[in-house]
Amino acid sequence: MSPDPSKRPTKGKGKSGGAVKRSGLAPLQRFGLVVFGALLILLFAGLAIAEGIGDPSIPSGDIVLVEDTPDDIGEVSKADFDRALVQTAAAARLPRAPVPGDQQYEDVKRAAIGSLLDSIWIQGEADEMGIEVTQKEIDTALANIKRQQFRTEAEYQRFIEESGFTEEDVNERVKLQLLSTQIQQRITEGVAEPSDSQVEEYYDAAKATQFTTPATRATRTTRARPAEVQPLSAVRSQIVMQLTQQAQQEVLATFIANYGSKWQSRTFCASDYVIERCANFKSSGHPAMAPSACYEADPRGGLPEACPAPVQQIAPALPGTVGILAPQGQRLPQRPQPAGLRPVPAAPPGLGGAIPGVTP
Repeated sequence: MSPDPSKRPTKGKGKSGGAVKRSGLAPLQRFGLVVFGALLILLFAGLAIAEGIGDPSIPSGDIVLVEDTPDDIGEVSKADFDRALVQTAAAARLPRAPVPGDQQYEDVKRAAIGSLLDSIWIQGEADEMGIEVTQKEIDTALANIKRQQFRTEAEYQRFIEESGFTEEDVNERVKLQLLSTQIQQRITEGVAEPSDSQVEEYYDAAKATQFTTPATRATRTTRARPAEVQPLSAVRSQIVMQLTQQAQQEVLATFIANYGSKWQSRTFCASDYVIERCANFKSSGHPAMAPSACYEADPRGGLPEACPAPVQQIAPALPGTVGILAPQGQRLPQRPQPAGLRPVPAAPPGLGGAIPGVTP
């Protein structure tokens, strides 16, 4: 169903943003302004929306429209994009911002638009969750970043100059970091501690590998020592923390998947600025991050060093490997097994069900 154009936000100044976390973006990594929206890059790799979706009208002079956002942050102007492109190129230590036709333009463009979407999506999500940060909180966090990451004010100012950031951009990056942290805290704070039975099950399954010191033989200089098993009482708090963190990661992963789908469905990009995170993106069927030269009959500059496999392999969990120690199990590509391969043994007690057809 096409989004209702009547819900478009009032025309206003779009928000610029820094570069997403990518390899080689040393200045931003050093600055410590990483937002969790950058974690969604893998989520959107290869994700496409069905053909034929209706697009709302993007206002003249804008390149992106994100619907159902607070205030005027849902419209990204061409000027906003140009500035983000310069910042992304600076973060990647390129001598200048690439232009259409340059070898690196598409990658830098995708990262620049991604950073702009991170800003809008995170602020939009925070608004819907009722999460706010004050200017005082931003100032305090920025002061901490300066103290931890920069030896002098002059060094900080040099970073600002080299990155193409303004003080307003820096404040927004800090705001996004604070919002991201609070969103994650809100998501995970409701996760309950594991029950006594879950703790005991984990302990029984991991006793031999995690909580047992193997026996040692006597040598000319040392005495023999028997195996020593730590009692459950000594490691209970460690197990509770590990299982709680595991549950929080699962809850967060579910949230991120839903978050990405929701905001992608509200995001529409002008024809020359469509990336995988736009609702009007139409997939070519090629992996999103693969070099385009992999699919050209006569690529300029020759084929890249490596191209992805034409079909993504499914990696299901091996039967019998899913258990409390490994909730995802042991995942292997789904393919014929070579002749002579030894069968996988049944799982030990407490680690999961036995392989069908194999007697424990």
